Amino acid sequence: MPKTPAGKREDISLREKEIQQDLDDGIDPCGRKMTVCQLYAKQNRHRGNVRHNTVKSRERLMKLLESGPLGACPIESVKMSDAKEWALRMRDRGIAYRTISNDKRSLKAAFYTAIMERLAA
Repeated sequence: MPKTPAGKREDISLREKEIQQDLDDGIDPCGRKMTVCQLYAKQNRHRGNVRHNTVKSRERLMKLLESGPLGACPIESVKMSDAKEWALRMRDRGIAYRTISNDKRSLKAAFYTAIMERLAA
């Protein structure tokens, strides 16, 4: 092991401490880097036996997520304000209130699953 420079502590790095804390809390450190699109796709794979219109709705929402900045964000960094801004952008694009409401419900279910699987805090 290399010698510790003068003025430095003989301890593990802060990043290693965060990873260890996540592991102790049962949070998957790799899952936290999952994007919103990846989380939504995972949620849809788990609930596959649905009607044709539901499949089309899911495809439409996935395209919306992929085309916007929210879909590329890691799930650990998404805040409530990000979701509200996303809903406002959808409204400005002319998407109906009921459609936005259904999409929000789908995303909320995906994030709930992530919390239950301890992928997100």
